[in-house]
Amino acid sequence: MTHSPDDVVRITGCLPNIQDQELWPAFLLLMIAETNIFVLTILKRYLEPVDRKGRTGRLFYTMYRDGTHFYAIVLAISVVNIFVMLLAPQELSTFVQTPLRVVHSSLCARVMLNIRKTAFSTSEIIWSDSEPAIEMERYPHRDRGQGSPPEDGIREG
Repeated sequence: MTHSPDDVVRITGCLPNIQDQELWPAFLLLMIAETNIFVLTILKRYLEPVDRKGRTGRLFYTMYRDGTHFYAIVLAISVVNIFVMLLAPQELSTFVQTPLRVVHSSLCARVMLNIRKTAFSTSEIIWSDSEPAIEMERYPHRDRGQGSPPEDGIREG
């Protein structure tokens, strides 16, 4: 571990210099994997078009719309990250990695929340705050008083 030169410290602040310029293939493989998923999703969309007005149509429309935005933004930042890793000084190689990670996780969560919101709004199930989401089965040992013996006659303890 080395310290960065003064001109880089003015840009990035006082950070340790981590040599990770050799990790660009990992980021490239991540971009290739995300591109494959995007292409397969788009192929699925055009091979089996869905009605946007139906329940499942709105869900798929939300998934395609948000997924496309997610892919475009993350791809742009990933390309910038690889260029910075390869072309910028070694001290700046990690400059874009943290924003890439933050944007990746934030957009992924946003896509999932939008899909969940659409699925909930198109659901035929009526949710109520007064009813539990999961009905718990009542067990005999919970109905006993604290001083009563168990049904099998064996005391715990």
